[in-house]
Amino acid sequence: MTHYAFQHCSALGGNLCQETRCLYLNQRHDYQFVAPCFKRGGTCCYPFPQNKPDTCWSVYMSDVAPALIALDAEIETVGKSGIRRIAIVDLFIGSGLTPLSLNHGEIISAVIVPPQPNGAGFGYHKSARRGGLEFAMAVMAARLRISAGGRS
Repeated sequence: MTHYAFQHCSALGGNLCQETRCLYLNQRHDYQFVAPCFKRGGTCCYPFPQNKPDTCWSVYMSDVAPALIALDAEIETVGKSGIRRIAIVDLFIGSGLTPLSLNHGEIISAVIVPPQPNGAGFGYHKSARRGGLEFAMAVMAARLRISAGGRS
């Protein structure tokens, strides 16, 4: 079996590299408060003002990241330092201000999905108010493997 490598994956890479969404920042401007939130250079994360002042709670919204993480996928990037390959799970830092571990000027050139082991199964579910037309409220993905003896 060979792995799947998606070269020149602008739509897939774009979904992986999208900006985080904020309950405050990504609203209509007439809804927002006058003062900027932490993500816009302000001093407060307005949806969660009692949390640490240096923590932005904007949320990463990729539809494909959970599926690719469950499949142990990797990305190949190209930048000033050359080519590097990292697990997709390591792409995400967990910070609302700097959500990705990409270096400045680095782009995704390939997404690599390894062959899945025998006995593996995969499931994916996206929950959104209007189906596939908007960002999900929740995305879940799982890969299960049943071994020869019927145990995982």
